Amino acid sequence: MGCNNTTIGSDGCADPNADPTTCMAACTDPNGCNNPTAPEYITLNIVPDPVVITASGMPVTQQLSATGTRADGSTSSQLVGVSWTTAYNAIGTIDPNGLFTANGTVGGTVDVTATYISNGFPVAKTVTITVNIAQVVVTPGTDAAAASKFTATPTLDLTRAAGIVYPLDGVMMPQNVYPANIQWTQGAVGDIFRVTITKPNLTFRAYVGHNSAAFTSSYLADAKGWSGIAQSNTDADAVLTVDRWEKATDKVWSGNPVKLRFAKGSLLGTIYYWDINVGKIRKIQDGTATATDLLPNPPASPSSGERCVGCHTVSRDGRYMVGRLGGGINYGGIFDLTANLTTNPAPTTYPVTTATQAFYFSSFSPDSKRLVVVNPSGGNLMYLIDTATGKPVPLGAGSSPLPTGGTYPNWSPDGKSIAFASEANGDGTDLSVANLSVLPVTGPDTVGPVARIHMANSVAGATQNSYPTWSPDSKWIAFQNGTSPRSDNQRPGSLFMISPTGTNLIKLVKAMGGQSAKVFFPNFSPFNVGGYFWVSFISERDYGNSKVGTAGTSRQQLWVAAVKNAPVPGEDPSVVPYWLPGQDVAAKNISAYWAPVACRQDGAAADVSTQCCSGVAVNGKCESPPTCIGAGKTCGGSGCCAGLTCSANVCQQPVG
Repeated sequence: MGCNNTTIGSDGCADPNADPTTCMAACTDPNGCNNPTAPEYITLNIVPDPVVITASGMPVTQQLSATGTRADGSTSSQLVGVSWTTAYNAIGTIDPNGLFTANGTVGGTVDVTATYISNGFPVAKTVTITVNIAQVVVTPGTDAAAASKFTATPTLDLTRAAGIVYPLDGVMMPQNVYPANIQWTQGAVGDIFRVTITKPNLTFRAYVGHNSAAFTSSYLADAKGWSGIAQSNTDADAVLTVDRWEKATDKVWSGNPVKLRFAKGSLLGTIYYWDINVGKIRKIQDGTATATDLLPNPPASPSSGERCVGCHTVSRDGRYMVGRLGGGINYGGIFDLTANLTTNPAPTTYPVTTATQAFYFSSFSPDSKRLVVVNPSGGNLMYLIDTATGKPVPLGAGSSPLPTGGTYPNWSPDGKSIAFASEANGDGTDLSVANLSVLPVTGPDTVGPVARIHMANSVAGATQNSYPTWSPDSKWIAFQNGTSPRSDNQRPGSLFMISPTGTNLIKLVKAMGGQSAKVFFPNFSPFNVGGYFWVSFISERDYGNSKVGTAGTSRQQLWVAAVKNAPVPGEDPSVVPYWLPGQDVAAKNISAYWAPVACRQDGAAADVSTQCCSGVAVNGKCESPPTCIGAGKTCGGSGCCAGLTCSANVCQQPVG
């Protein structure tokens, strides 16, 4: 009986999906076999293989081709009609004709697959492409032959080395951070420095001449080169070295290397902070180093007439900001961050008059419909106000009374709890005694009894806890512990993290820079990115050198540290911090609040792929990936698989 039957017990070769090799082996009647045609080629070959590309900051192409091998071992000439694909990556792209283009700044490996339909059967082959980046920059004014000064192996001598002071060794940064201004301390006119950053598939090198007494002993990489460093070999540390060619001795000196890590993700949004020097709230957009005034013309306080806004906080969705207007009586105003705030005066969402309920420190509910506030004139009474009207909200039936003696309230992202500094002996502008407590939110405008979770004096030498802040998953509270919450009094302060149940107290030593420090006002960002939470805080530690940084000034600046999002009890989950780019190093800066923005739509400018809703950035713009996006995954306006639509930046079934 031939193979072209489908009766029970047959070999089933009439099935068009049957494997041809198995079918032919099962067939015993050569005159009756009606199996599908076997593929002419049983394997594909890609030429060249392996593929190694070297680039130096500009795009480089490599043409790939494919041949087929038959069962008898013979091979074809170059096949026509091969399909070339690769999963999206930051390293390079493949076009339909097999032309691979490396972007020239990102190193690493990427798999490319060739697929050919042979007599109706797909035959595929995958090749790994390795892209090595070797980029060299000679800064303006530096000797064009600077590289020739570094032919000898450098001598390790910390007393003669450049002495890197920023970035810090072991730092963790998001991929979209503005380039770090690399700073060192040693050098004399005529010296040349070789700044090198390496990863397994990348070497970025800059030659920097110390050409005058005005030299700042620093190097700032361009944004494109820095982005390439961040996206290359994302699982590997970047190693920074600065070698010094000393003109006086004609010798090359090296010091200890510095390791940098980049998270697999970007921090999107804006930081709003207070610049003490000018008394204004300033903002810095993610990935930039430019600070601008949020409210160039603040409204006047109805009591004092002063035109400044302070003691601010931002809603978790980034829509609203509330702040105290001027001095005197504590009248607070709410600003819509999507409105035009450059008018004179900047508009508030409701009129602020002498009839407006006064309050001081505050925090938005997750839906931004309520504020929990503190009125210092009433014994630090905490109460709720309606953000639409600014009026107090009565508590619901069965609610416990809101506490007195509290300050620095902070509403949890899940809406279920309010952390605050309890039993405080001051309103928050200054105090020396306060503990840490949690107020349960049991329903709409309803709260339960207060639970104290940490006594400040349980830490040796400390008397107060302040500025509690919730992690994005509402499972942790970070806070400052010391003898004062003020960052301008030269007293020590420490950062801790604790579970809202009062267990698992952890000191964030790596973020602080040691067991003892002067750090204040922690504030978690709303982002859970790359396996980390991200917390901003004030620190008086030196940023860089004294020429472009703050060395020797003890000037309070804003720093950002990654914190593991799944801490192990007893282990410090924090990572060495980075200085927030965009600040004025001559200013004193405090009160940094993150506000999220939506991921970027297709067509929007982007430096790295993680800024895009689609997860794809090509030639500086967000694009849809080459393959369609499945249900439940983020999209930038298009690119969803058949039957799905991109709604609210997510591919989903259309409603109705």
